[in-house]
Amino acid sequence: MRQWGQTHICLLCGEPNKTRGHLFFACPFTYTVWTTLMNPFLSNRLSKLDARLVKMVFQASIYWSWRERNGRRYLHPPHSAMYIVRTVHREMQNRLIALQVGSGDGVTNEGLSRWNTKTVLH
Repeated sequence: MRQWGQTHICLLCGEPNKTRGHLFFACPFTYTVWTTLMNPFLSNRLSKLDARLVKMVFQASIYWSWRERNGRRYLHPPHSAMYIVRTVHREMQNRLIALQVGSGDGVTNEGLSRWNTKTVLH
């Protein structure tokens, strides 16, 4: 679209020249979502379990940010960044619980416990 001379406004922050890079890495909205969820994990060297949780949260954050962007595009009521943070947090809990069921290893139990103790939302 840019090659044809059309620019698009970021529907999450109003930036006039939106790109994929902006949407996922530079947009203040998605930056707030990402840093709120990841700050507890990024202060030290990541353990294997923490690295797995970070990857899962990255995927969920991208999905929910993109979904919010599409919702706004099609005139759905907008949600705040903190609403998306709470949604991703809840999804992570659900995914970790689902991984626990049917799994006999302690990794998934430890993952849920680690997620809940590291990411306390106020």
